[in-house]
Parts: sequence; structure tokens; C-alpha cells
Amino acid sequence: MQLKSFLLGLGILGSSTVALADHNTSSWQQQRRTTVVHRQPVRQPVYQPATYQQYRSYEPAYRQHTTWQTLTSRERLERGGDVFDLSSRERFSQLRLQNQTGRTLVRQIDIVFADGQRQCVQVNQLLDGNHAMINVDLDGDARRIDKIFIDGRSGLNGSYQLYAM
Repeated sequence: MQLKSFLLGLGILGSSTVALADHNTSSWQQQRRTTVVHRQPVRQPVYQPATYQQYRSYEPAYRQHTTWQTLTSRERLERGGDVFDLSSRERFSQLRLQNQTGRTLVRQIDIVFADGQRQCVQVNQLLDGNHAMINVDLDGDARRIDKIFIDGRSGLNGSYQLYAM
């Protein structure tokens, strides 16, 4: 009988130990889960290149041209000269009249800027041969050109072209 009570006591004691151990294990797992759930992930800084909008404020008010831009196609100077209406938003600091073929006599170049000011350049030069040219530095830094008046005359097969930078 003592053996039965001993085994019975051992069985009750054993089951309570198992229940206690099971309770601690589930509590530990639950505590671990809540710790993982509440932990904030560590974010590493991500490199992102700057966008155009961020650099836009650093750009100058106008784009400085570094190459000659063609303003006109090949033209002939007829009696009285030519008038070119540019009215563009581009700003230029130099103007070039370049002979393409034949002979072209250029007496005067009159430039009207967008603000109404004028620059008159007395040239009185005969451009003979291919790619003879006249360069004109515009008054001021870089300005918008409204109109260009060219006074002169082209020979029989003479033609010229206007460029700006």
C-alpha cells in the first residue's frame, strides 16, 4: 500500500512539474514573440542621388552657350539688306556673320535687344571666299536679341549665314 501511495504521489507531483514546465515554456515563447513584434527594425541610410529639382535652384538664369548656334539658313543680301526677327528666350554674347559662297559686302549690322536697346556696328567689309566671317561682341554680358538688321549686298552667287553664341 505504501508503494501505491508513493507511486500515486509521484504521479501527481510529476504531472504538476510537467504542467509547470509547460507553462514556463509557453510563457517564454509568448514573451519572445512580443519582444520581436515590438522591436523596431533598424533602417540603414539609403543613398539617393539628388534630383533635378534640387539642382534647379543652382542653375544660372540663362544657359551659357559654348558652341555657335545657327540662327538663319543660307541667305542672300538683296537691295536694302535683310531683317531677322528672332524674339527668342535665348541669351547670346557674340554674333557671327559667315560668308558661305561668292562675295558679300556688309556695310552695317544693327542689333535690337529685347529690352529695346540697340547696338550698331559699322563693318564696311567685303567677305570673299568660303567661310570668311565677321564676329561681333554684343554689349553687356549675355542678352536676348529681338531683331537683327543687316545692310549690304551679295554678289551674283553670294550667300551668308548668321550664328550666335
